Amino acid sequence: MRGCNRFRWQLSPSLPLQPSRKRRRRAALLTPSHGTNSRNLDTRKHLQRVRRGALLTADHRILIVRLETEADIAAIGELVADVFRSPAEARLIDRLRDEGHILVSLVADTDHRIVGNVVFSHLPIFMEDRTIEAAALAPLAVHLDYRRSGIGAALVSEGLRICRQRGKDAVIILGDPRYYTRFGFSPELAAGIASKYSSPSLMAIELTPHVLRNARASVKYPNAFDDLE
Repeated sequence: MRGCNRFRWQLSPSLPLQPSRKRRRRAALLTPSHGTNSRNLDTRKHLQRVRRGALLTADHRILIVRLETEADIAAIGELVADVFRSPAEARLIDRLRDEGHILVSLVADTDHRIVGNVVFSHLPIFMEDRTIEAAALAPLAVHLDYRRSGIGAALVSEGLRICRQRGKDAVIILGDPRYYTRFGFSPELAAGIASKYSSPSLMAIELTPHVLRNARASVKYPNAFDDLE
């Protein structure tokens, strides 16, 4: 998948070790001076990789990508509702979680504050002669102060890795092709999949090579997605 490995992430069960003195000095050089509004700066310039699985922000805070825990649920709901300016996507996540549809939910955590979240849910693809084990990516949310920092890419890339690890052959997304094609998602791969969301924005990625080649199939999203219509 081209363009999605700017950071190489692994799940971090706990906060990683503190960065080396050299890396702290590098980050200090990128710290905004007093009186500077950091929100007006390109956050990408203020995130430095500390080690695999973590970034160091300009104010020397560790940021990691990890699996959600029960303690994160309220914060995830608040983040998603704020990012989408609507409670609908937060309710979607709650329903998917309550109904057992979630395959993996990842959070971006800095100093015990949730600033990003992505959810992958079970979504089998039905063909005439077989069923493809697949997942749906929805939703993806990153706090407005952390946009363009690579957090969204890190969440998606790690989620795809886990989906493959957990036996999924493909992932489907309804989103902006200008963003998701960088991970390998393709409208062409989803063209033969019938769905109520069928459109140029419906894309798929193969986690098992050629599994969707010439596919004539269909998917049925869980009822929880009806709340978005």
